[in-house]
Amino acid sequence: RPLLSFISFPLFLCQGPAPELIAAQRLTITAAQMILPRLDPFGLETSYSNSSDTIDVAINYIPDVGLIVAFDILYILGFVLVTAILLTAWLSSQVQRSSLWFLFLGSWSVASFANLLLLGNQTNRNPNKALCLIQASLIYASPVLNATTCLSFMTHVYLSVRITIESASRLPTVSTRMLHVLPWVSFLAVIVEVIAVGLMDPKQLVPDASGMYCHIMNPLPNRISATLTIACMVVVIILDVLVTRILRTVWQESRTHTRPHSVLVQEHFSLDIVIRV
Repeated sequence: RPLLSFISFPLFLCQGPAPELIAAQRLTITAAQMILPRLDPFGLETSYSNSSDTIDVAINYIPDVGLIVAFDILYILGFVLVTAILLTAWLSSQVQRSSLWFLFLGSWSVASFANLLLLGNQTNRNPNKALCLIQASLIYASPVLNATTCLSFMTHVYLSVRITIESASRLPTVSTRMLHVLPWVSFLAVIVEVIAVGLMDPKQLVPDASGMYCHIMNPLPNRISATLTIACMVVVIILDVLVTRILRTVWQESRTHTRPHSVLVQEHFSLDIVIRV
């Protein structure tokens, strides 16, 4: 009999488990799926309610209040200081700055404001969906706005330096307007893209594990924002090097009077301008 049992056991394995065992396994798997919460790629356990205006986060979601306070203080301080600089330059009659300079600094105020949208509600496990989506769209779009305004400003500096040296004229109005429009177009495009992703799959919209802000778990918005930002900053670095080389060459030629328009160059480019650029 032991020999028959030993022989029949492999045959049982080949035939497969009984239908009752299969039904029990399916029932166990179904129960586990109903009870256990889903895990997102960041390791944050989340569960979603049927409510249309809130996002429910699991009980083990415990934000670090100390880090949140430090986060908020830094962004409040940044917003206040940047706003103070903008108001000083705008209200002072002795300080002259281009409109693209104001646009560049203003973009950092937008970034600070975006990170403070959940202020006072960052430890709440059920943030408002609409506010969370607005903040997520601004968080992904703000770096693009910062990078494109910086690119517009440096492009304006480079073209102004080249035109001033070659013809002592100013940059055409059409080019200046384009430099003003492009940052806002890219900014709005990223906002629309993030909102579209969030509306198509609301489950992708969750608070960050730190509790500081909301974000999209879908990697697409992050990749688009990072790609645009890096591309702009690479061009900015190139323009910065070109402007530095031009100013260095002009400064040397103006000191030795080897350039035909050295007097004109000295009028437009002083050591003060070189330091400010």
